[in-house]
Amino acid sequence: MMDNKKVDGYEINRYTKNIIDGLIPKRIVPFDYYEERKIDEEVKNWIEISEGEFAVIVGDAGFGKTNLLCNLANVLLNEEQYTVFFVKSENLRGNEFDKKILDDFEITETGLNAFLKMIRDENKKIIFFLDTLDVIATDDGIARLDDFLTKVKGENRVVIGASRPLEFEKIEELTMKTFELKPFSDDEIRRLFDKYKAFYNMEGVELRRPVLEVCRNPLHMRMLFEVYQPSEIPEDINTQKLYDRYWEKKVGGIGVGRLPYLREDEKRLVSELKDELTKKIAVEMLKKKEIFLEEKYLKEEVFVSSYIEQQASISESENVYISQETHQSPATNLTLLMNNAYHNLLDEGVLREHEKTVEFFHQTFFEYAAARALIEEEEQSRQSLFEDLLLGITSLENWGILQQVILYAKRRENEEIAHKFLKELSETNFHTKILAIDILKHTENITEKDIEIYQSLAKDELEVRLYLAASLGGIIFNHRELAIGMLETFSRDKDDCVRQATAHTLPKLVYVNPERATELIVTLSRDDSDLVQEAAVEALPTMVDVNPECAIELIVAFSACSKKHGRLVRTTVKQAFLKLVDLNPECATGLIMTFKNINMDVRAAAVQALLALVDVNSERAKKIILALSRGTGFRVIAVQALLALVDVNPERATGLIKTLSKDNSRAVRKIAAGALLAFAELYPQKAYSLVEKLKDVEYIEIQKAIAMIV
Repeated sequence: MMDNKKVDGYEINRYTKNIIDGLIPKRIVPFDYYEERKIDEEVKNWIEISEGEFAVIVGDAGFGKTNLLCNLANVLLNEEQYTVFFVKSENLRGNEFDKKILDDFEITETGLNAFLKMIRDENKKIIFFLDTLDVIATDDGIARLDDFLTKVKGENRVVIGASRPLEFEKIEELTMKTFELKPFSDDEIRRLFDKYKAFYNMEGVELRRPVLEVCRNPLHMRMLFEVYQPSEIPEDINTQKLYDRYWEKKVGGIGVGRLPYLREDEKRLVSELKDELTKKIAVEMLKKKEIFLEEKYLKEEVFVSSYIEQQASISESENVYISQETHQSPATNLTLLMNNAYHNLLDEGVLREHEKTVEFFHQTFFEYAAARALIEEEEQSRQSLFEDLLLGITSLENWGILQQVILYAKRRENEEIAHKFLKELSETNFHTKILAIDILKHTENITEKDIEIYQSLAKDELEVRLYLAASLGGIIFNHRELAIGMLETFSRDKDDCVRQATAHTLPKLVYVNPERATELIVTLSRDDSDLVQEAAVEALPTMVDVNPECAIELIVAFSACSKKHGRLVRTTVKQAFLKLVDLNPECATGLIMTFKNINMDVRAAAVQALLALVDVNSERAKKIILALSRGTGFRVIAVQALLALVDVNPERATGLIKTLSKDNSRAVRKIAAGALLAFAELYPQKAYSLVEKLKDVEYIEIQKAIAMIV
């Protein structure tokens, strides 16, 4: 802490650096493993050119918003032209933002604006990073944010925060610029996945589809390696199983080498205390509507209640863990073990301390812990908390907990609670209906009652139908029959946007049920809306990968489309042909031969496919060229392909030129003569031998070509 006279940009930056260091889990994985993305550069560029503006980075929970802010702050701290403030999430609640900032530097006799002018340097820009804005998405919190932005607005000042999407809608009006933080792309996942494999010495782990989907969330990737090292990651891993495993390993157990001074029976008791403490801390946060607890309250209230309950449990147990052989009383020993439990949670990274407060390592884990505590509580004890949650169902701060309550209740086979909360969500308002849809992406088991809820949402207002249609790609692998039924329903929806969202899901349906996907692709590719058509035919290249037979069926169907669909046919058939040549030359061969008398768009695609086939399988290409050269509709293609064959495989081209030179058709002989000239230009020595073999051919076209060569 400092007095007014000593406050300058250097001291503020040093203080900010300490805050950031407390947020980055260095014990778990180096911050060097942060994967910089395009958005990092975009935000930094915006900071450099902006004056007095407020921007928000919007992304789902665990997508790396805090890490992105920390990385940006670290970058700016290394550049002399910035003074950087980093305001943690727990400081955004309660008092005004500026009061907390001033308190940190013991500024008591002046306001925030005067303080900023006092530290201002003409060559420095003042940057405020506000972490986890979603915790203040209430009317009162938004008013405080508005007041803060008014106070700090000015030349050479910028404010940038981070929020989840739904909560962001509450503060959107205050925002001048928005940056969307998207899930990791496949390439980004692979790069970071390889770094984690090396760090955790798990080189044998494969990036299968379930692992890939979990790793789209950076937080989950880190947790995955942390709790499965050195074991294999299960093939059926998902987010919920990951959180259960994290609890089992970090909360419900004692790590190897931890607490070596305790006996085994004491370690078992510490494990129980850790479980109890974690749930109690989460419930207390839930009651207080905070995502942190004051350390003093934690030790005076939570510790004491846990101690009393555990002491009663020990008294009733036949296995008394607390030995009286030591010089300490059982009560003293229990207190020490409870202290061990708390510090072990800190050591494992489940909890973290900062400025006399305690919080979970991430907001999503707080929500999971709170849900777990509620479901595992005695029915009488949890009833009032459940009622509070239902009464506050429209409150954004409860939504993450509501989601986790439903998911955990389902895993504990408590369908009554799960259905009760899911039904409330599906009937309250637009935002809670969206939350109900999101739950479907994460749950493994659904009941008939659940299906009725989602079928009802499929008939809801446009915005709900649109969101549900766009979400089907996320549920199709877990709940295929429900998803397919909804895709068929939405393919007939009266709104173009819903049908377009449905079409965008078809590439994923290809993996699950290629036959049904084929039917829907054909249907939607003939839709009245151009956007729906385009979205539908995007699935064709995926179909080539997964099921060439269905792909051929689609290509044939597209080739018969009317001129209205010509552009779509041209682009999609071209892509599909080229891919089919590479993956399945035999299927491509048969397909090319069927396209002699159809529209020019498809024939043009067939030309490119045949030319590609020359590179992939020259023997098969030779047979097609021979067949096409004798037809009336594809001779131009045969010429182009034969010239390509001369360049790629002169030996096969030689035999084909000899055959075509003796053909009865003048048009075919012309093709041979052109190829002979090209061959002579590329391979003069080989051409001499070929000319010798053809000198007895009496046809004028061949003799002219020989004369030109000689």
